[in-house]
Amino acid sequence: MRALEARCLANMGRRADAETVLEELEETRLSEYVDAYYIALLFEALGRRDDAIEELDRAIYENSATLYMLDVDPKMDTLRSDRRFDKLRERLF
Repeated sequence: MRALEARCLANMGRRADAETVLEELEETRLSEYVDAYYIALLFEALGRRDDAIEELDRAIYENSATLYMLDVDPKMDTLRSDRRFDKLRERLF
């Protein structure tokens, strides 16, 4: 939920606040599971496309339970135009 909250902050132009939440999530990730799918969405909202693609790759590696939404999640629309997205999708499906 924190990643989605940070994504909203980024979309509202509150980039510094979103970056702060991202830092917290990256620290949390050292001791707890943080779903890479949602971190990918956050990176995309922050304009960090390469990091977003890398996180999607991580989501596949970790077998994220949220990957079932990949083809229908409207929050992924901006990433779908990236050719690397298709390669990740092919690996998944």
